[in-house]
Amino acid sequence: MKIFVAKLGFYTKTEDLIALFSKFGKNSIKLYSKNEESQSNGVYQVTETLPAGDYTFSAYVSLLAAVKGGENPGAYIRVVDGEGEILAESEHFSLGFKYVRLIAPFELAETKSVQVQLLVDGKGIAYFDGAQLENNPFANAYN
Repeated sequence: MKIFVAKLGFYTKTEDLIALFSKFGKNSIKLYSKNEESQSNGVYQVTETLPAGDYTFSAYVSLLAAVKGGENPGAYIRVVDGEGEILAESEHFSLGFKYVRLIAPFELAETKSVQVQLLVDGKGIAYFDGAQLENNPFANAYN
């Protein structure tokens, strides 16, 4: 999976994006936001064209400390279409050291590509791992 930096406001040195704090395998991605007012900052990937149907985007997240600031601080995942319309967004996870799974199910009425995002609102450090997009209305075990 290729990861692209979506917005400014993060400490984006390549060596800091890949962290050794992982749930699966040897690596995870570290998002470090230094600004309490930051919103929708993180990384994204645009998919290939997907057929119409039910999908679920999911990822595991862990925080070193509480994410603070803004109206709804926390780490979360989101799916948007090519026009920027939000198709799905998970809950905002703002406190917890153990990895938890965030889930964002959505439906495509027609064939199109989407953008899947790993995001943080507020100030904090979030580790994401095990991100996957499934052609299924429910999340399955990570594979």
